[in-house]
Amino acid sequence: MSTEVNLKNLEAATIPLTGRHLIEASAGTGKTYNITRIYLRLLLVRELKVEEILLMTFTKDATQELRGRIDAFVRDALTNWQALCEKDSYFAQISQNVMRNTKSTKKESDDKIHFLLKRALLFLDEAAIFTIHGFCQRALTQHAFASGLPFSANMTTNSNDLILEACQDWYRQLAKQNSDAFELVAQFWVTPAAFVSSFAKAISHNTELSVLDVQGLVDKFVRLAKQANTAIAADLALLNEGLVAHKKADEQEKRGAELVKLQAWLALLSECENEQALLAAIQQPMPDYLLNGNRHPKAFKAALAEVLASSKIIKTDVKDLAKNINKAKAYEIVRTAIYQIREQVQQAKEQHNLLDFDDLINTLADCLKNEEDSRLAQTLLAQYPVALVDEFQDTDPQQFAILQGIYYQANPLQNKAKQEDAALYLIGDPKQAIYGFRGGDIFAYLSARSDCDYHWLMDTNWRSNPAMVDAYNQVFLGDGNNTVFGYGIPYQSVKAGKSADLSNNNPSEQSRNKPKALQFIHFSNEEGVTKQTDRPLMATWCANEIVQLLTDEDVKPQDIAILVRDGREAADIKQALLAANLTSVFLSDRANLFHSEQAKQLISVLKGILALEDEHLYLNALASGLLGFDAPTLYKLQQDEMAYQTLKFSFFDYRTQWQRQGFIAMAINLMHQHFKIALESKDRALTNLLHLFEILQSASQKFLQPQELLYWFEQQCSLESNAANSDVEAEQRLESDGDLIRIVTQHGAKGLEYPIVFIPFATRHKDPLKFGNKSVIYIEYHNEQGQLCLSLDGDEQAKAAMANEAYAETIRLLYVAITRAESRCYVFTTPFDKYALSPLG
Repeated sequence: MSTEVNLKNLEAATIPLTGRHLIEASAGTGKTYNITRIYLRLLLVRELKVEEILLMTFTKDATQELRGRIDAFVRDALTNWQALCEKDSYFAQISQNVMRNTKSTKKESDDKIHFLLKRALLFLDEAAIFTIHGFCQRALTQHAFASGLPFSANMTTNSNDLILEACQDWYRQLAKQNSDAFELVAQFWVTPAAFVSSFAKAISHNTELSVLDVQGLVDKFVRLAKQANTAIAADLALLNEGLVAHKKADEQEKRGAELVKLQAWLALLSECENEQALLAAIQQPMPDYLLNGNRHPKAFKAALAEVLASSKIIKTDVKDLAKNINKAKAYEIVRTAIYQIREQVQQAKEQHNLLDFDDLINTLADCLKNEEDSRLAQTLLAQYPVALVDEFQDTDPQQFAILQGIYYQANPLQNKAKQEDAALYLIGDPKQAIYGFRGGDIFAYLSARSDCDYHWLMDTNWRSNPAMVDAYNQVFLGDGNNTVFGYGIPYQSVKAGKSADLSNNNPSEQSRNKPKALQFIHFSNEEGVTKQTDRPLMATWCANEIVQLLTDEDVKPQDIAILVRDGREAADIKQALLAANLTSVFLSDRANLFHSEQAKQLISVLKGILALEDEHLYLNALASGLLGFDAPTLYKLQQDEMAYQTLKFSFFDYRTQWQRQGFIAMAINLMHQHFKIALESKDRALTNLLHLFEILQSASQKFLQPQELLYWFEQQCSLESNAANSDVEAEQRLESDGDLIRIVTQHGAKGLEYPIVFIPFATRHKDPLKFGNKSVIYIEYHNEQGQLCLSLDGDEQAKAAMANEAYAETIRLLYVAITRAESRCYVFTTPFDKYALSPLG
């Protein structure tokens, strides 16, 4: 997978318009600029229609941007063709190519170009600019006979409800048919929702799963026992001298007996052949008195530690051996369950005629892989002889398989002329492949790289100033071996497209006075290790520096972006900015609306309205936090019988209004009359409440009775039904986008740029094998051939492979973060725990 390729500098005016091309576009090098130029050449030189040029990317926003950029570029060419030819060799070369191809005069070729540009603009609304899912849907529906897709298939955003239902069915069947297996599974995953939460990704894949074999676990432990026993027997003299001989007479006998017991216990384990024998053997406690290093004489400490190393591992592992064996058994049951749930979900989709986004890709990929005569592939190739794929580093094997099926055909019956005229442009940057958690697979990119006819490089950065470009060239070229990114992904040094600021007549004085483009700010303490709880101190320094920038330099709040890894880091930063009286907005807040404080408060209020007769629920509604009551004011209200009853009667009116006029009329009236939101969180609270009102009003069309609607709302807000409400609809909306300091996740910052960037916690280590405090039990990794492998609680080799891939992605994430900066970037470093495994480690 690490085959090196020779990258040539891309020239949009001369790049061949046939063949398979890989274009590596480093950050800020004008990827969209070159896409529009290649697109224009395809329109004019190859005379393709906009409907024949397939342009794919991965988000709807990106498709709209590309459509707008192409529209503007074509209009500019149509309006100013002669002037553009005079000042830009790119347009002059196109003009010459059209003259040569048509064998015409200059005027005739200009008329031809004018006609082609007008045609492109006239049909631009029909241009084949799609997301990958949009293209798959178009291909499957337009060619339903070839794809076998039902004409009346219904689209759904996800299959979470079907998956949860299938899992619930499986739990019920297992409890009825095999109570022992059910108890084993329920020991680790108590509810179907917990099961789905742990294995949703495994269920969504079609790949086979590997599990730790119970016998393999037993054999490994027995081998370790044999190894420990052998080590003791080989150095028995050393052990006697270091553990027994130096003791007093009465102690020598005890310590000698301890050593014999340890050998006998290890010998017993060494003879076990199956789990029953091993579990029976460990019922006898391990004689581990001699393993305590604190009891070893200093002269023998190192030697004894080496001899007893395997025994100490056994001492640690034996505590959880029974649990691990049970877990391995449970995983074997879980694997069977996942296969069964996959099949049941597929059957349910067929029964209800449903397709989700993954089905679109899988269906088209399977059609192109499995059809013997390649008719669908030939049809799509004829329909789209040229394809440009933007952000190709974010593709996955199934998405790439679609492109292979269309543009890599090897069927001897295919139309060779069409195949020779075909062109495929894969545009991306492997250094920005950061979406592994969403299915992006850097190994698909590396596989495609080796199969391309041409390899191009965009080597000039037009985003950052020269000092900034020089700075990150130094950072990512590393020690000169060019192995920073690993997996055969080299860093190509980029040039600066912008000119240096020479407004000061004395360049040397300017360089001395101007702040460094890339600044590493190191925080240290006397203890040598920084705790995560010290992050607020770093955040405070960040806020103070921003105050200085806004005061001393011509900087606006919206010029500053603080790039964080997750919501916890964002919370630390936001708190520090608030303390410094700086306003900010967290642009990447993807928290689930149903888990917000306002959702819990609204449930309390709605319960109080519907169950006014229950005094406890009514008081709980008043104390929810939405109605402006704290303990003293609520107590005062209770002492005023008239005011208390007046408010209660108004709640009766709200209940009647809900029942007669619907939810939204009641909710808006309630908000205007009674809601009192704390000033410090007013924007976020109001945004969440209005969003909740909108969702509840939509749901009320299905759940007509208020009690039904409230029950549904409570279910959505419960943690266990988290898998069922993961739609984008439930993501918290942005509360403001004014002239505020931007807080953005590093993932969310991709594709954006800011004059000044802060990366406050660059040396924080996040364990890829942990999710919160829990160990990750679903393991994804790639083998030596670059093929994706899935495992349930995989072996150490699988976990190490997954961790290595994740650590490599964090380095790519740091690259994305630093290259967002136009003129200055602050990177905060400190010796957090395991900082050596952080991106800067």
